[in-house]
Amino acid sequence: MANNHRPPLALRALVVALHGALALFASVASAQVPAQPAGQVPSGPSFEDAAVQDLVRPVNTIEAGVIGVDSPSGKFGEYNGLHREGVRPLLDFDVRGGGAYQPESGSTQRWRIYGSQLGLPVRSFGGEFADQGSWTIGFEYDELQRIFADDYVTLWRGAGTSTLVLPPGYPAAGTRTATFNNIQNAAPAAAIAAGLTGHTLQTQRRRMGLAGDLILSPQWSVGVGARHEKKDGTKLTGIAFGGFRGAYLPEPIDYETTIVETSLRYRRGTPRTSRWATTFHCSRTASTPGAPRTPSPTTPPSTTGS
Repeated sequence: MANNHRPPLALRALVVALHGALALFASVASAQVPAQPAGQVPSGPSFEDAAVQDLVRPVNTIEAGVIGVDSPSGKFGEYNGLHREGVRPLLDFDVRGGGAYQPESGSTQRWRIYGSQLGLPVRSFGGEFADQGSWTIGFEYDELQRIFADDYVTLWRGAGTSTLVLPPGYPAAGTRTATFNNIQNAAPAAAIAAGLTGHTLQTQRRRMGLAGDLILSPQWSVGVGARHEKKDGTKLTGIAFGGFRGAYLPEPIDYETTIVETSLRYRRGTPRTSRWATTFHCSRTASTPGAPRTPSPTTPPSTTGS
């Protein structure tokens, strides 16, 4: 026996109403579109036209203001440069020009300068100049600050340098007893707590680059670019005092990297050949921390040199 279930009357009425509304909308929309001759593309504004206008007649923007933070937070400002309390200036801009943006000029040259978050330690800016179909040259600069911790405390003085010494008043190695060398006892614990001092663990990376391309023919082009990067600051490095005892040291970071690249490209397909030259130089020396207990800690190897 067939078992036919029909939807409730209210639901059927709703479906009929929706169908009627869609049919009416389709008829109104078709009535508003004028008939076009066969083979002719409809004219009028479209999304593609707006995108083309953005390319050939870009809108220049300049934004200036201030930004404030009401309370310091290292985690909030880990990557945005806003870890300290206070008000800072802020500037963003993107300006373009040249004859290529003015079709009536007949020129194919164009230029652009831009900047972002100027006023903060995460700023960037750059520029480029080009002759369409012939060559392009550009430069860029950017910074990135990272705050690992703004509430770090350490026993050693000289955080951020390669010379880490114990605080004044801390018992010298020759006067420490076996009881003091046991860091779990009250005496060394009290001496360490009294000697702690605060330090912000952070790194700052600065990078600048210059690049250019030359079009030799519709198929071949050559490019050259160079980039220099410098990074400094402090990070945590573990050391051992013998057995299972150890500590984290605020070790300095200070290195520079330079990369130069040349390339030859063929546009009809994927062939490309490139050559790189890289130099690396680290300016820090091996850390020699004072030992809070005997024996002396083992230190990281020196990374001085290139």
